Amino acid sequence: MESKRVMRFFDFLKHKEGRDIPFIVKLIYAPETLRPEDLNIEHNLDISTNVGISELPEGLKVNGGFRIGEKIKKLPNDLTVNGMLDMMESPIKEIPTTIKIESLEISGSKITSIPENFKKFKFLSLRRTNVRKLPTDLNVKYLDISGTHISEIPENVFGLLANKTNIHTLHGGVTMEYVTCLQCPQLHNIGDDLTILGNFSTSNNGELRIGKNFKIDGVFHLNNGIVNDFPLDIKFGKSVRITNSTINKLPDNLIINGDLELSYTQIPKLPINLTVKGDLTIRGTKIHKIPQGLNVVGNFICQGTPLDRFSDHEILKKVHELGGSIRGNIMK
Repeated sequence: MESKRVMRFFDFLKHKEGRDIPFIVKLIYAPETLRPEDLNIEHNLDISTNVGISELPEGLKVNGGFRIGEKIKKLPNDLTVNGMLDMMESPIKEIPTTIKIESLEISGSKITSIPENFKKFKFLSLRRTNVRKLPTDLNVKYLDISGTHISEIPENVFGLLANKTNIHTLHGGVTMEYVTCLQCPQLHNIGDDLTILGNFSTSNNGELRIGKNFKIDGVFHLNNGIVNDFPLDIKFGKSVRITNSTINKLPDNLIINGDLELSYTQIPKLPINLTVKGDLTIRGTKIHKIPQGLNVVGNFICQGTPLDRFSDHEILKKVHELGGSIRGNIMK
């Protein structure tokens, strides 16, 4: 009875004002009236809050993003989404191999696998799912596998979020926009010739080998990790933050274009001819000597180190004697 009243109301508007009956209205109250032209949606479509929709029609094409609700139990075999298909928290357990989508969001859903014939995504988020493996030769611009059991990532990925995973290798010979791997205890290897245009963050990793010619234009952040040797040709872009970690040494002649923080690390000494264009922080380390050629544009923060026993004047004098300079303040 309610369906008839609703449809009569929209039929009245159609005849009086020339308005088409909305797709959502037809889908909820009169799906049998849907025409082929109704199934071509030229805008974003969100039915996540429409509890009255439990089934989607075959032939549906959305030229934009498409967010479905928890009442949908199955996708049409010929669904096309020229944007993001958002199935977050969806009870759907399987993705048809025949659908066509540009991006996919299935965080917290019941999906356990991505069809092997899916080879390209603009964005793919699998957070908190039981997906364990990605399709072979997958090409994805932005990938989020945080909280999954995935251990291997594709070579063709531009931006990566992989927190709380067991990934073990970042491929070399590629350029990436950003990499975030927090709480990744199995991450042990960064391949040669890896370039990161943005930021790189990792924590709780085991002994990490960084390959030759590693270049990062953004911020490098390592927390609670182990790096025995940094490659001599490593190139840092902006700030470097290494905290609560075990590192043996940094390369000599290193230039940091922002801040350098080494708080509570096991590094025994600073490299020769170190240039820091921001603040240098060695708080809580055992560094007890000023290296030759130390140049700091910002502040020198040495709280909780053996250098505490020296006055600011004595530290500055030693820096100058060894051919360096500190333009900011010494903070102890």
